[in-house]
Amino acid sequence: MKVTYTKVGRPQGLGVGDNSVGVVVHIGTRVGEIRLIFGIIRLGSLDSIIDFAGLPKAQLGIAHAKQLARISVRHIRAALVPQSTAAPTISGTVLVGQTLTVSTGTWLNFPVTYTYQWERCDAAGANCAAIPGATAQSYAITAGDVGFTLAAVVGATNVYGSGSATSPPTTVVPPESPPPT
Repeated sequence: MKVTYTKVGRPQGLGVGDNSVGVVVHIGTRVGEIRLIFGIIRLGSLDSIIDFAGLPKAQLGIAHAKQLARISVRHIRAALVPQSTAAPTISGTVLVGQTLTVSTGTWLNFPVTYTYQWERCDAAGANCAAIPGATAQSYAITAGDVGFTLAAVVGATNVYGSGSATSPPTTVVPPESPPPT
């Protein structure tokens, strides 16, 4: 295929990410014009290059680059939110008056902040409900927890979004033993 001309369009903003630009390159052949679209998208410290080629006589333009950039950004951001690779774990003695602590677990994509929500679950460790106000990394077991298991949801956030992971439940909180006589 013999190239008869090339023309590079004016760079234009794509309106996605922290900064982005796209350009259309026109390549003329005996069969017709082929348009190539190139875009560079910046998300935080990550740069992504997108390209798209059309068949001869295809009328691709900057609007197509913007559409492709929006789709790319959505997929890139989804891939960069924190993702749990090992669930958080609870340590401590499961008795009324004792304090439990949950680890953050292990995460991909460099979380910068963590949140915590303790839950009270049925004896099988299912049907969990958030314990109001229990949003610290540690939780003091109360008489209201007797007969239930406890779990903790850890949230992890970075500049691209948030993810969460739930610990396995504890054993059932036993009733308090009466003092020895």
